[in-house]
Amino acid sequence: MNLHSFPSSPNHVAFSSPRTCFSLLLSHTSSNTHRLNHWRKCILSSALRSHVRGTTSSVPTTHINKQLINPRQDINNSGDGGIHGQLLQNNGFQGISPTLAPYAAVGNTTLTLDTAVPLTSAITKTLKVTVPSGTTGSVGFSNSGYSGVPVNADTYQSYFWIKGGYNGTITISLVGSSSGIVYGSSDIIVTSTIAKFTYVTTKFASLQSPDGDNVWQLTFDGSQVAGGSLWFGLVQLFPVTYHERFNGIRADVGNFLEAMGPSFLRFPGGNNL
Repeated sequence: MNLHSFPSSPNHVAFSSPRTCFSLLLSHTSSNTHRLNHWRKCILSSALRSHVRGTTSSVPTTHINKQLINPRQDINNSGDGGIHGQLLQNNGFQGISPTLAPYAAVGNTTLTLDTAVPLTSAITKTLKVTVPSGTTGSVGFSNSGYSGVPVNADTYQSYFWIKGGYNGTITISLVGSSSGIVYGSSDIIVTSTIAKFTYVTTKFASLQSPDGDNVWQLTFDGSQVAGGSLWFGLVQLFPVTYHERFNGIRADVGNFLEAMGPSFLRFPGGNNL
């Protein structure tokens, strides 16, 4: 980001907004030192912007176009993803019109969104995985995250809820989308029933992937579910988070903010953290 020069007339100053400054923290493309320098310039620009607006402008109180009410601007997935350490996109099937993106079937399965089997009163949709009769071998589904799942030489934790008749091994894997290389995996013995959802957790180490072209996979023994279905809710994947906190924020963003030594932090309005 380039900080604009300040001409004599405040009406022609191009300043940065707090939301733009916040988006700098979510960038993976710069070093911490580089981001910190830009952050300081951005905050200065934002402060001047507020001062100029506060002394030269007025706010109308009537005749506001209804199309301007509650606008939403999503910067760096601040509404879903962003500072949160969780790596799987659309894991709660929430929002106005949720879809199956970025899920995909693994093996001979059919994926659908199911409102008849909610996880909770807040998470009203789950992933129904239907397995045709006669199916054998390993089947399941994948999630490609936010344009790919970053896989590093790190320790990952994965959580999910499952419902339906199943008693056997479920495998969680981090796999190269194009290469098929498995960088890390965990086998879990799961006993699930149709009566209620069962919460499953696992922790495993991963090798370094050369790029972000990876997916998270959940697979199970298709012969056990052939002719039936399993339901999954709130699938999650975390690398090591800031201070290794459960359901925590990204370690790179947390460490960057801590290194600044701020007295307080103000997050722009409209962000789901």
